[in-house]
Amino acid sequence: MSRTPPFSFPCTGCGLCCTRVGTAVARAKEFIKNPSATKVPINVILEIADFPYKITPDGACENLRPDHSCAIYATRPDICSIEKTFQKHHANNSTRERYYRDSADICNSLITEAKYDDKYLVNYPYGAQHQNNP
Repeated sequence: MSRTPPFSFPCTGCGLCCTRVGTAVARAKEFIKNPSATKVPINVILEIADFPYKITPDGACENLRPDHSCAIYATRPDICSIEKTFQKHHANNSTRERYYRDSADICNSLITEAKYDDKYLVNYPYGAQHQNNP
């Protein structure tokens, strides 16, 4: 029986990616100076480094609301959309299934590291779902 990946990435809305924008932008700017230090494609690095919104002193996007939602969700930058990032930067060298699985694994690692509630873990059918261990 073959399985079909979900139509869209099953984001749980934890907001962790939005809280780490400052770190991502700083690292992207470092990688521009030394692109061989990462496997991330240069076009992705350039798009992250050119993030168009202010970053708060704690490193979050200025559009992140207290409830973890995005104030500009409908018009957010492409780099903030897993689907648009896949289409623009990864569709030619990866499958949606693999990209979603890898993204789910990264999300779950961040969620576990931040000690967020398990309800935020991404339950992607092809990803290794991490569990918080007491």
